Amino acid sequence: MIDLQNVGKIYHANGKKVAALDDLSLRIEKGEFVVIRGPSGSGKTTLLLTIGAMLKPDSGEVAVAGENIYSLKGGERAKFRAANIGFVFQMFHLLPYLTVWENIMVPALENQKSEAHEILEDLGLAERAHHKPFALSAGERQRTAVARALINHPKVILADEPTGNLDPENASDVIEHLAGFHAQGGTVVVVTHSEQADVYATRIIRMRKGKINV
Repeated sequence: MIDLQNVGKIYHANGKKVAALDDLSLRIEKGEFVVIRGPSGSGKTTLLLTIGAMLKPDSGEVAVAGENIYSLKGGERAKFRAANIGFVFQMFHLLPYLTVWENIMVPALENQKSEAHEILEDLGLAERAHHKPFALSAGERQRTAVARALINHPKVILADEPTGNLDPENASDVIEHLAGFHAQGGTVVVVTHSEQADVYATRIIRMRKGKINV
């Protein structure tokens, strides 16, 4: 499902080179629930963005669902990402001037209104569909982000600290929704410091200085 071979990514900061990903190789099989942990600056978010076709590496190859994603042109890669990968971020990244319904429908493919209604019901957001993000609790905002990630029935969900801004009850709720996606055959990769996802994890990966810490 996800295959990284000798992937490198260098950032330049204060005249120095920092290897966010250092000749990293990793394979994640279809249907895994992978938790990634590591100290700040270990490359976790860079890894997630690279898998998600959002950050081109400086070296190496990245394949998702059998597609070498960085061999695709920009427009083709964007279409592939929309159809195959869902994202959930710590800071929600909802559009503040759109309602819950409109935020969910932003990435939606055609003829998905009925599915959007079902997802809103499943996530307990039906009564909030016409509210804008400022009127939502943090938990409701993150559930909206989860709904947006699910709308296109992706093969993979990538979640970057999805519970970082939530209280324990709402955090547990978000993790359970990710676990529900996994139970239906989806692949989940989640970066988190929380241990709440561990019970669902098929594997826990630890990173340090751009490498898998084995």
